[in-house]
Amino acid sequence: MKTISEIIPKSEELIDFFGLNFDNPSIPADDEYLKDKLLYCKKCHTSREEVGFIGDIKIKVRKPCKCQEIENTRIERRKKIQSNNIKNMRDLDFIGVSVNFKDLTLKDDDGVKARTSSYVKNYILNFKHKLKENKGILFKGPIGTGKTFYSKIIANELYKQGYLVLPLRITDLIKIYIELKNRDRIKKIETMVKTYDLVIVDDLGAERQTEFSIEKVFDFFDLRSIAKKPLIITTNLKQIERGFADQDRIFDRIFSMCETIELTGQSRRISKEQLSYLNQKDDS
Repeated sequence: MKTISEIIPKSEELIDFFGLNFDNPSIPADDEYLKDKLLYCKKCHTSREEVGFIGDIKIKVRKPCKCQEIENTRIERRKKIQSNNIKNMRDLDFIGVSVNFKDLTLKDDDGVKARTSSYVKNYILNFKHKLKENKGILFKGPIGTGKTFYSKIIANELYKQGYLVLPLRITDLIKIYIELKNRDRIKKIETMVKTYDLVIVDDLGAERQTEFSIEKVFDFFDLRSIAKKPLIITTNLKQIERGFADQDRIFDRIFSMCETIELTGQSRRISKEQLSYLNQKDDS
């Protein structure tokens, strides 16, 4: 019976077998060249090999050049985005919320509201810091002034970057709580509220005001506040003044987490024919 030393070759033989010996330069590929017996990338001119040791034996060890490091990082980021998007779609499908934000992006913003457009763009570009600082947005203003439009742009842009985004209408949330037919669904929503990178609450104040709904709205914002993660809220000024006039504790949560952006002006939902008629009426 052979001994272990007879079965396993000596270190020197293994090193020579795998071509690791420093004194035997590697054969460069088409995109490589040799420098000081080590392989270098022709594009970024950084090494793809480095010096190492096995005992006292000097060897060369393969390593990624700068180009390959960048590509590896891109691939890993892409995998993370795909994984997050799959998780996002599964979670939203489970609670009955569509992940489709109508494909709105920054390109769909015509820039009519220049200050808001600039703010939204900066928020998206700096979301990594906004996430750490727990900084959200309260879009408030009359119907049709762009509150939901801008929130959907933010949601879609961040979703494409791989962030987990939860869009919600408070009316739908209250309905789920009232029905209480699926406790797993409620538990899933609460988990998403605590863990997702961004929660978007659309049309706050449109829900029917009852003691139960007010309590659930407060619990929702309190849960997000404890999680210390940002949220975006859209609300009609009249709705919020009428619906939550005496709910200071809800406003305390909202204003501590969000910067207020007030949108004013003519409703963008009015057709050109309606707008022309209104202008003619004003001139008469």
